[in-house]
Amino acid sequence: MLASREHLRKRTGRFGTPRFDYLQQLVTEFQSTTIQADRAQILANLGNFAYDPINYEAFRKLNIVELFVDMLTDEPEDLKELAIAGLCNCCIDPKNAQIIVEAEGIAAVVDCLTNENESEEVALSSMSVLQWLLNPSTHKEIVTEQVKAALAKYTVHVNPRIKNVALLLAEKIG
Repeated sequence: MLASREHLRKRTGRFGTPRFDYLQQLVTEFQSTTIQADRAQILANLGNFAYDPINYEAFRKLNIVELFVDMLTDEPEDLKELAIAGLCNCCIDPKNAQIIVEAEGIAAVVDCLTNENESEEVALSSMSVLQWLLNPSTHKEIVTEQVKAALAKYTVHVNPRIKNVALLLAEKIG
């Protein structure tokens, strides 16, 4: 459920939930822990907060969108999958989309899509993110032969979720 400020006030009382503080604590824990399972759990928690626009201001102040982008390169598969899912959840917001672009996130997302060793979930989320990021200013960076080749492969995929998302992005690319 997307939370409105009024809804949160009613649920949490007049002192509210220190959401910013909680997100800041998660980021600090993520940066300080070296235990892979803990990092994955924290990244999953951040990704769950990424779906709700009420959190976007805190995400931007805490550089969580950039954190997701950073996790797309040279990270274990589970962290990469959680990071791209987090981006997928928050990239619909124009300010977050711009942060992704400025953080060189398009190249990282394209790498996720075109890397044959990535999981189906990473490919699916990558196509979804690119769908939201595609506009006249990003067209040249997204619409490459590499992306077209990956989409050609995914448009005939046996998994209908992957096939349908690939068909949508291929249609949008033209």
